[in-house]
Amino acid sequence: MEVLVSSARRSHQQRAAAPIAVDRVLSLSQFAEAAGFSKSTAKRLVREGLGPIITRVSPRRRGVRISDFQRWLDSRAITSTSKGGN
Repeated sequence: MEVLVSSARRSHQQRAAAPIAVDRVLSLSQFAEAAGFSKSTAKRLVREGLGPIITRVSPRRRGVRISDFQRWLDSRAITSTSKGGN
């Protein structure tokens, strides 16, 4: 039994380490987790037009493409952490 559990665990770890397709769509919860803030903050940023581009996956499902998330993160980069920096 231990061998099956061990091989199943290894198989899961191998799947988790597989590269993610660039245009995979993250749910708002996944986007919030990846960005490091709450789901309510993610919703507020999207609602106020301050978040990444939202993609309609189906009539009731929306999400953020990984490539759009990366572009959004890049656009928020700052050049300095000093008090006068942007």
